[in-house]
Amino acid sequence: MNAPVLDAKVLPASNAKDTAESSGDVSVVLSAVEAEPSWRAAAQRCAAVAAQFADAVDREARFPHEAFEALKRERLLSAMVPTAFGGAGLSLADVGSICESLAQGCASTAMVYAMHQIQVACIESHGSDRAWHRQLLAQLVEHQWLLASATSEETIGGNMRTSACSVELDGARLLIKKLAPTTFVRRTR
Repeated sequence: MNAPVLDAKVLPASNAKDTAESSGDVSVVLSAVEAEPSWRAAAQRCAAVAAQFADAVDREARFPHEAFEALKRERLLSAMVPTAFGGAGLSLADVGSICESLAQGCASTAMVYAMHQIQVACIESHGSDRAWHRQLLAQLVEHQWLLASATSEETIGGNMRTSACSVELDGARLLIKKLAPTTFVRRTR
């Protein structure tokens, strides 16, 4: 709820009437104060969409497409991208609040969103001084891309510096073959 704020000097109730009557000036300027940031309202709208499909996401063990379409529409995929690159420049605490809102609707949506923001933070923290990374951040804002990490692999044990996956050229596309406990299907349009 928006609350009015007095731009004029606020007087105690007992003095206000006496002062106004004696001066003849009873005008007070009111202005609205935003009760919460717009990103918080956007997160609530996305959480509502996520909640509508949470049972189906769990039952069918599928990606929460509907929630991520909402996050894309609300431009929350670039929440942590600094404003210098066109993002919202939200803090980690703010993104944590978004995750909390999403989790109340659908835990899967919140988890994927949090993992995406981890990737965004890594790019910004470790690469925003390089032109390629700056361009990537700007494109992420423009296209509202969802980032993921593909570090899990079933055949490597715990050795993160080893991989058994292969990359093959398939016409004009690269095809990555990997045995992982998670799957990702990229739809092209």
